[in-house]
Amino acid sequence: MPGSDLPLRNREDLRLFSYEDWRAGAGQNVSAMIASLLCLIEQDIPRVTKDVWLSFVYDLATDLPERRPRFDLMIRLAGDEDIERIAAGTERDQPIVRSCLRFWREFGFRSLYLGFVGNGPEPSIFQYVMDERDNHRYEAMLYGRMYRSQSPETAQVENLYTFRHKRCRNLALEFELQLFRLLKGSGIKQVRTHIAVRNRAALLWATTVGFRPEQWITMVSIDLPLLREQRKQFAFSPLREHEHAVYPLALFRL
Repeated sequence: MPGSDLPLRNREDLRLFSYEDWRAGAGQNVSAMIASLLCLIEQDIPRVTKDVWLSFVYDLATDLPERRPRFDLMIRLAGDEDIERIAAGTERDQPIVRSCLRFWREFGFRSLYLGFVGNGPEPSIFQYVMDERDNHRYEAMLYGRMYRSQSPETAQVENLYTFRHKRCRNLALEFELQLFRLLKGSGIKQVRTHIAVRNRAALLWATTVGFRPEQWITMVSIDLPLLREQRKQFAFSPLREHEHAVYPLALFRL
């Protein structure tokens, strides 16, 4: 990704990030600090690649609208049999479906919610919800440091997918809002997600749902032997006031 796409550009970002990184303990590791500082360099560097995500937040107390349902939608948690059916299905090779199966089988996540339309036997849509019980699972994930630890009042949503033969207008939006109502009823007050800036469709989807942008996440990957243990470093930088003011038009300039 070209350096001009990166949100970390000035001394203020350097101060914010180095302080937070030091507080988290990474500042005591020289190789980690080298990797972290590379996030701030706009020019392309050999053996160094950068990727950027935008982190979003949804306040269930204020952002959740009243909406008349258009679908007879039933939502429930998945079980092992559901996972086996998904794995045997025709869409098992789709990237999000593969990620869904890895989350279940490799990392042990179990809060996969399935949506069924009209009491049909097969799910139309699914999404993971990560809560405080999953905080220890991030350690095994290649991108685990990107995730914040959840509290009893927060959750992260991941891997939203609608099966091709079930896709219809507004189904995903209604599923998401109904899922949020379930989470609100269980005591969750805030939902988070993050989306790669190159995924324009997903960014616009988050805006449609009502997610509000919160911060940039910049990942630097280093292909150098001395920094092998620190190959992926993440920097977190809050959106500036002017970035909030022009959102979502700013998405088209990313």
